[in-house]
Amino acid sequence: MDDRVERKSLAVQVADRMEAAIRSGQWAGKLPGNRTLAERYGVNRKTCVAAMDVLEQRGLIAPAEVGRCRKVLPLEDGKPGTVTKRQRLLILRPTASPMNLEDENLLRSFHEAWEAARGGVVWERVDYGRYRNPGPVLDRLIERHQAAALVLYVPLHQWGTAAVERLPSFQVGGVHGTSPKFSMCSFAINEGIEAVARYLAGLGHRRILIPVDSISGGFREAFIIGLAKGLGEPPESGTVEDLCPSFPEPVPEVWRTYWEKSFRRVRPTAVVVTEDVHLLSLYGFCADRGIRIPDELSVISTNYESHFEWCQPKPTMLRFPNRKALSHFKEWLSGGLRPIGKHFLKMDIVEGESVAKAKA
Repeated sequence: MDDRVERKSLAVQVADRMEAAIRSGQWAGKLPGNRTLAERYGVNRKTCVAAMDVLEQRGLIAPAEVGRCRKVLPLEDGKPGTVTKRQRLLILRPTASPMNLEDENLLRSFHEAWEAARGGVVWERVDYGRYRNPGPVLDRLIERHQAAALVLYVPLHQWGTAAVERLPSFQVGGVHGTSPKFSMCSFAINEGIEAVARYLAGLGHRRILIPVDSISGGFREAFIIGLAKGLGEPPESGTVEDLCPSFPEPVPEVWRTYWEKSFRRVRPTAVVVTEDVHLLSLYGFCADRGIRIPDELSVISTNYESHFEWCQPKPTMLRFPNRKALSHFKEWLSGGLRPIGKHFLKMDIVEGESVAKAKA
């Protein structure tokens, strides 16, 4: 017996009640109007509209027509012909680094879209870097949760590859393979780094530091390639690889040591960080060392976090187009979880106050 509790939005709860009424024969032909439904279930009309969108995704009612009540679709043997058996989605996210609010909201939007159309959703944290062969771990998680599909947030290559061989899978970011079974939305990290590096180089920055953490470790080569192209010529001293040092331990105290060593070795005029916690660490380090942003150091984050707009100076950030990513996820859902390929989306830049021309 499965005693796990699945959280449902109010609209989905109303949709469940309405589905039961349809199946019991209380409503045939058409649903009552929004006002009647709102009074019946003790909710507002907006919630009823959302609930009917859920019923439409389940194949129980026809699309809306202006000025008319929703039509109830015919049932075959007591079951709507287009409704899929209620299924569970398993969302995997890494343990190594906290997830920022933007990414959390993106996965929550996936959660709600799946819940509305197909069934329950469960979340699990996994240590991607711990397992060279993630297959047995995936098998246990799939069995434990009786999952019918997977969403993987920034997985390493072997995780995404193992996932698509087991269940329909949708990947958000991370290192990807070549399998035709992939469904994925991400941004091309090498192109993003190249664009940021070219922008900073145009302001006279030649010593651009880009630390690579444990989660981004699989992208180090892409960071190096993007930085080399963005700079356009070799750095003033050392190599491009020197500008992309490894910061593997996700521990605040250790990162302060990493910054100290890297600043002493590279003497950067600009830093590009890839996680919100890295930005916090860098701002704290600069405040402690008396390094003024942007007068003495320009900073760009490839992750957007709305709370950082309260920082002084407000950091310049790149923002992932969550709405476009959600539209691809819904395309995957509506297509019966068939592979939709890889979609690389262009990041939006949110201008801040943390970038200035390099001093001569």
